[in-house]
Amino acid sequence: MIVEVPGRVTRIDHTGHLQGHKSIYALNVVETYLKMNHLKDSNTSYTSHWRRAMSMSVALFIHAWLPNVLETYASDKMDEGR
Repeated sequence: MIVEVPGRVTRIDHTGHLQGHKSIYALNVVETYLKMNHLKDSNTSYTSHWRRAMSMSVALFIHAWLPNVLETYASDKMDEGR
């Protein structure tokens, strides 16, 4: 991931460590991504979230090309999670 900071670019490697210049902005981005508050807020594991999101994305991809197919699949899945 590349985080743009005014006047410089900071790289964050796959482990979340900063490469290059440290900045408050880059640290906040790493902290936000690593905490995964969305998973805690929705009370789900990474794996179940990934499976659910991928099933909806595949359905939406198919629906984009064939509008009469899977018309309500993604919205129905979203409603199930609430």
